[in-house]
Amino acid sequence: MGRAHLLPTSLSKPLFDREDEKFQQWIGENRLSSVGAAVAGVIFPAVRQAKEAETRMLVRHNRLMTLEALRMHAAEHSGELPKSLDELNPVPANAGSLHQQTI
Repeated sequence: MGRAHLLPTSLSKPLFDREDEKFQQWIGENRLSSVGAAVAGVIFPAVRQAKEAETRMLVRHNRLMTLEALRMHAAEHSGELPKSLDELNPVPANAGSLHQQTI
């Protein structure tokens, strides 16, 4: 599960979903007999929520950067918007790693 945090969201989400199912089953079987299972049952959801919050924040950042690139393009081209994001000028759309990590 730890390695999944290093993967892009498109690859890590199916892995998290599959492993979460196994993990929840293990916690259900061991919650009453293991302090570790009780603690893990509380901590794991928080870790997963933090990862999802990070993804949402990065996606929002990319959207805002793309919007700003559109504004700059319109300012330099008499208010005209480009036909595609590839035509943005003077700055490109934010084509960073998160466009590849769509949820």
